[in-house]
Amino acid sequence: MDLSGICADAVCAKGHKGYKGTLADPPREQYDFVVLSHVLEHVIDARGAIEDLMARVKPDGLAYIEVPDAERYTQYDAPFLDFNSQHINHFGKTSLKHLMMQSQLQVIRDGTKDMEMTNLSDVLPVQHYPAMWVLVSRNQTPTDTVSNEIKAFIEKSKKQLARINEYLEAQLAGVDEVIIWGQTAIAPT
Repeated sequence: MDLSGICADAVCAKGHKGYKGTLADPPREQYDFVVLSHVLEHVIDARGAIEDLMARVKPDGLAYIEVPDAERYTQYDAPFLDFNSQHINHFGKTSLKHLMMQSQLQVIRDGTKDMEMTNLSDVLPVQHYPAMWVLVSRNQTPTDTVSNEIKAFIEKSKKQLARINEYLEAQLAGVDEVIIWGQTAIAPT
C-alpha cells in the first residue's frame, strides 16, 4: 500500500498485491507480517497510525516498524530535511518502545542500522543514514505495565505518606495558618 498509485501499480506489475491508500483507510484484509518503513515520522497521530497498522495484522502476526534514529543524527550529519515539515516525529529508542507499549504491543526485537544513501549521493550530503527498528506483536494477554517491584514501592510510599500526614495533623492541631519554607526532614519509620 502506498500513497502513490504509480508505486502500487509497479508492485502489481511484479505479481504482488498492491494498492493506493493510507493507513487511515479501512483495511482490506489482515496479513501475517506487515512492514511500516519510514512512515511514522511523517504522521501527526503516531499512536493512531500504529492502531491503523495493527488493524492489518492478524492476531498472531507481526509488524516491523522502521524510522530514522534521531538519537544518532549528530553522528551521521543528518541532512536538514529531517527537520522540515515532512518529519514531524523524531524517535529515539526509548520513545519508539514507549509508543509500542502505549499501543499494547510487545517488542520482540529491536535494533539499529545504517542505511546506504548512495542512490541519492548527488542530492544529499550524506552516504549513510541512521535508522532503528522494532519487531512487534500484539500482547496475547492483557499486560500490566507496572512491575511487582514498582507496585510494592507504591504501596510502601502510600503507607509512608499516611504516617507523615498523621504526624503533621497531630503537630498542627489547632493551628490556623502554616508557612513551609525549604527542606524538611522526614521522621524515621
